[in-house]
Amino acid sequence: MKKISFIVLCIFALSLTAMAVTEAPDSINQKVTFDELKVSSGKGALTEGTYIDFNFSSKKSFTIVTISDNDIMVTNFFRFFEDKLLVGPSAGYYFNTPWAGPQAVFSPAPFISTFHWVGWTLGEFDQNLSRPKDSKFAFAVNQITLKHWRVEANYCLIHYLTNKPIHTAGLRYTQPINQKLSAYTDVGYNFTGEVQLLKLGVVWKQ
Repeated sequence: MKKISFIVLCIFALSLTAMAVTEAPDSINQKVTFDELKVSSGKGALTEGTYIDFNFSSKKSFTIVTISDNDIMVTNFFRFFEDKLLVGPSAGYYFNTPWAGPQAVFSPAPFISTFHWVGWTLGEFDQNLSRPKDSKFAFAVNQITLKHWRVEANYCLIHYLTNKPIHTAGLRYTQPINQKLSAYTDVGYNFTGEVQLLKLGVVWKQ
């Protein structure tokens, strides 16, 4: 059943992406290209399991389609100030529950960036978790990342439904394999749940 659901999510994600590209206004007059593929597996601050990201870019924006066994997400970032500020909507399904919300990435310098994301839902992600019936709030994420050479260090604060705030920290090392392919190891710790985080991934760039 999970394999069938995964295939359906893949088809749905690719269909959404194709629609976004083909229905783009002619006035934009910009070429959309597929330029990056990411595959990751493990447990991170925001993900658990195997995830696949398809990245499409143009001069003024780029789109990320993310799929996994229980999650599908489409995000469209608009570029501002030479990519120092990225802002855009995101929407998807998580455990068959629709949600939507904005994302933003602020990179004032090459060595630092912040990530901000908030989402609202139309249903319950998990029946065992309670929240006020009149509330549609699902989650809020704020993260800061410091970069040097091939190493990234990050701190992330996550609010999920009415749970206690989750505090995580992590380190990522990226190793280039050739001009198009690289691999990374992401090691971290969830201080709230006292859980070790470990994620491995590969990135292919056009």
